[in-house]
Amino acid sequence: MIVVGVDGGGTRSRGILVRGGETVAEADGGAAIILPGAPEQAAEAVEGLVRDLTEMAGLDLPVDALWAGLAGAGRGEPRQVVVDRLRTSGVARIVEVGTDVAAAHADAFDGRPGVLLVLGTGSVLYAVDPRGTRITVGGWGTELGDEGSGYRIGLDALQAVVQGSDGREVVTGLTATILEALGLEEPGELLDWSGTAAKADLAAVSPLVIDAAREGDVLASRIIHRALSEVRRMLEAALARSDGWTGRPRLALVGGLTRRNRLGGPVGALAQEVGYELVDRAVVPERGAARRAAELVASPPAETTSCPD
Repeated sequence: MIVVGVDGGGTRSRGILVRGGETVAEADGGAAIILPGAPEQAAEAVEGLVRDLTEMAGLDLPVDALWAGLAGAGRGEPRQVVVDRLRTSGVARIVEVGTDVAAAHADAFDGRPGVLLVLGTGSVLYAVDPRGTRITVGGWGTELGDEGSGYRIGLDALQAVVQGSDGREVVTGLTATILEALGLEEPGELLDWSGTAAKADLAAVSPLVIDAAREGDVLASRIIHRALSEVRRMLEAALARSDGWTGRPRLALVGGLTRRNRLGGPVGALAQEVGYELVDRAVVPERGAARRAAELVASPPAETTSCPD
């Protein structure tokens, strides 16, 4: 059996090819986020990655199954465009597309109950409880959600800087740190900068805020405290909505903000305080996607337009 698992996001994609249960090729590809106005771009990235993997492994197409966990797959119609494109591309006999969060959960818990908290550019919590109930907290995107994420921390910091310039907020060393990092002279220039900045650009400000808070900056500390409070609310909401746990639910952390030199320590501490047991191993989403691909071979699904969690 030859399967491919892909994890795709807004900046890159990552794939692995597994033959007979052994990983024989790994590769990076371009951005594979499903954008409502251009889903074909995600399909092209995944198709190219599968072709690269089979070439590296010295194998012919099609592989037996492809499971791609892609950011933006929660939008039904754009996701189906990607599925249709991949099914007609000839890269795999069986194709399915789900969310990148589902791929990460599959690797973290190997199909068993557990809670996955993603804190990176965006934020979302995804859980499967012992009853088999799937629970999502957050994941509402830039306009409606992303609380506790790198994007939200960066946005809160920039708002504090401009509010400080007109007397609505305290001014601390965080202002100079951010302006210097962005190559700007004064807060008024943030208006033009923010007009062209991508979500990832705002998220890139978050490490500056975390470092400043660690050094005792009052404004930065307040922003990070707010972010951690939102994370706590997500964790508490998941516990309230789930049931059937024996002991503490297992919690896996994924995303750049969960690194030890970012917010990994504080997030881990508050998760244990809320009532979780931390999973002490790295989560590899593409590996989880490959596991889902192998399940497709074992139990081929009927074609569907719903998004597999």
